[in-house]
Amino acid sequence: MQDVAKGAFCFAGKAFAPSSLPAYCKGECIFPSEVVKAEDKAGIARKIAAYSIACYQDKPSYCPQAGNYSNCYELIIEKPAGVTESDVTDILYQEGGCRLLENAQVQTPAGLQNYSQRCGGKDNLLWQASGMEKILIVTYDLGEKKVRVRGAG
Repeated sequence: MQDVAKGAFCFAGKAFAPSSLPAYCKGECIFPSEVVKAEDKAGIARKIAAYSIACYQDKPSYCPQAGNYSNCYELIIEKPAGVTESDVTDILYQEGGCRLLENAQVQTPAGLQNYSQRCGGKDNLLWQASGMEKILIVTYDLGEKKVRVRGAG
């Protein structure tokens, strides 16, 4: 809908049927939900890397939320395969993504690994997921200026 038509529709809707208004009339922020259908760990890691890069590059166009972050994507993983931050960083490195989203430090179950010689000098990807979640939320942290991937279920 064009902005003028949206405005008129929302104005009329607030007067006559406020409970049935679409989210854009209520001022709610809607961010894309994407289904990740990859069959293997590397395929899932590749998709997470791609959406993380997109979030990092397009951060101003996404949904600012209360707090200090902006929602970019909800990723629905059809078949979780235990993807870790290391897996995503390896894909970034192998496919030239480190020039778009540097990730110098990787949190592993054994502790923090330094990837500064492999994937840039900055730590622009924060990982808060086990890899077995069916839903991952990709956000941009406005304060830290980093992408955050967190498990949500």
